[in-house]
Amino acid sequence: MSAPASALQRREPGCARTTPILRRPHPKHDARPIAPRAHPLARRFFELLDEQGIALTDIAERAGLSVATLVKWKYRHAPTVVALEAALNALGYRLAIVKRKATDVCGGAACCGCGASTGAGGARSTEDDAMTESASDTTPVTLREIGELCRAYADAREALEEVAEEIRSEQRAAVRRKMYMLNRRIAEVSAAKDALREAVTSAPALFEKPRTRAIEGVKVGYRKMPGRVEFSEESKVIARIRARLAGREAELIRIKERLDLGALKKLNGPELATIGARIVDVDDEIVIAAAADDLDKLVDALLADGEDASGEAA
Repeated sequence: MSAPASALQRREPGCARTTPILRRPHPKHDARPIAPRAHPLARRFFELLDEQGIALTDIAERAGLSVATLVKWKYRHAPTVVALEAALNALGYRLAIVKRKATDVCGGAACCGCGASTGAGGARSTEDDAMTESASDTTPVTLREIGELCRAYADAREALEEVAEEIRSEQRAAVRRKMYMLNRRIAEVSAAKDALREAVTSAPALFEKPRTRAIEGVKVGYRKMPGRVEFSEESKVIARIRARLAGREAELIRIKERLDLGALKKLNGPELATIGARIVDVDDEIVIAAAADDLDKLVDALLADGEDASGEAA
């Protein structure tokens, strides 16, 4: 069966694929018959597919198309030029524009089977094209077609899951291979940080002004801690506020009988002492923060993967 306005030509040896197509058992949707409404070029494509005994999934993968797209060609969806050319290239064919012979005119001896009428000079009229396209667009989708598309979607999801699991397995294997070196580097980083902390602790005068410095991408020095309110029993502090700071309950006590620590921090020392509280942790603390701290998150993720992989190996 030939296509009237364009021809399917076998690709020359110089254009042949460098990667052979693997033959695999056809999935169920490969064997489904082509609907009468299928486009003639799509029909010819599936004939070539059957002649070469190639699975639809192989062609889809080689052409960079989804299986669902190719399945649609069997029914109501006409292929685009780009998609059809990619699929044919994967089969070893290409699209070409050739001059039409008199017998190639639709309705003639070598009709492509599209059923279209011809106008003067053997050419299809614009009106006929519009009517044919309109009729195709209004044809209702059948439950069988829906089932085929569901099967294609399920197959595509299964293939995606296989690839994702393969990537995950390779990642875990890589972590297992590098786990010794990873733990060693983590220990080295921890030791280097401890040594840096000890040096900064022993030389506070170096960080009087400015309090922190950026050296080799590491922020090091001192910073003022924000402080926090400390007390023994919250309920007793609440009772003392009501008894000794009368009129300030709404300011210092949250609803549900919880202390507002932010407000308490604003009280002066004698007031805090009156209610049995005090401010602690107001001394300076050492700051060591790398410019790219996302490394910690990456290490944590790798360690988690390493633990999972070790458990599986055991």
